[in-house]
Amino acid sequence: TKDADELLDQFISHLEDACLTLVGIPFSVLDKKAEKKLLTSRRQGLIDRLEKSSQQDEILRTCVILIYQQTKNLMISGKTMTALVMNLFEQEKKIPTRVTEVLMDLKRDNDVSPELLHLVKQFGTAKNSKALAAISETS
Repeated sequence: TKDADELLDQFISHLEDACLTLVGIPFSVLDKKAEKKLLTSRRQGLIDRLEKSSQQDEILRTCVILIYQQTKNLMISGKTMTALVMNLFEQEKKIPTRVTEVLMDLKRDNDVSPELLHLVKQFGTAKNSKALAAISETS
């Protein structure tokens, strides 16, 4: 993950230097308070979407986004990015193996039980890494 972090830093640096100013959006660094408020607000919106959803692919995508944001304090979006991040879950120490296995099952199988969807929703709404581990151990 060190290489991935390095590549991400390089990409963000490139965005800061070139892309944002080209489209007329000045780049400004958020202060920690504003950043935390933004992450919290986005998390709550994603949790609301997750709780209301009954579509397997939307549940999977939203859950992956929430877990990644919870473990890395970074926001991601989009199907491609979500799929790439999910593949990295196996290497992430903060994400229990059981969570990754269940998410992969959900991705692979077209017809899953309502119980599995409920479990995935529990993973996505876990308050922190410890809560995520506790949920995965009891499932």
